[in-house]
Amino acid sequence: MDAERIEMQIAALLDQADVEHARVREAISELRAAGVVLREDVKIAAAGAVQESFKGLQRDIERARGDMKWFSYRWIVIVGLSLVGLGALAGGLIWASLAWQRHEVAELTEQRTAIEADIAEMKVTQAALAKKGARFKTATCGGRLCIAVSTDQGQSTVDWTQAWHGADGVPLVIPKGY
Repeated sequence: MDAERIEMQIAALLDQADVEHARVREAISELRAAGVVLREDVKIAAAGAVQESFKGLQRDIERARGDMKWFSYRWIVIVGLSLVGLGALAGGLIWASLAWQRHEVAELTEQRTAIEADIAEMKVTQAALAKKGARFKTATCGGRLCIAVSTDQGQSTVDWTQAWHGADGVPLVIPKGY
């Protein structure tokens, strides 16, 4: 009886092992199914999170593009205004330069007119002297104009050493060659 009892216990243990084995298989199958479902849920959740991240990134990129567009427009305006300012400055400098040149030209024209008048007067004087037979030489004496004078200052003054005096007291001499 002992052997029968042991066989029965062994049979009961085997039945119990089969039941446990079936339960373990069922648990493993359930775990596999739960794993598949969990994997799908993780994929969906991860895909959703990645998509949300990409959407946020796209929003940030679009916002940055808008900011860059505004920034580039501002720089275009700044550069444009700078160029206008430089153009105005260059125009002002050119105008100032031309005004100064016009002033200089006006002064030079006045000087030229005065010199032409002096030249005309000198030509008249030279023609009058030539008409009277004047052939005297000029030089510079101590930085001043001087002329060679004759020692024969007329009938009564041969070897002259003093100047004649005009009505206003100005000393006068007869130039040499006249």
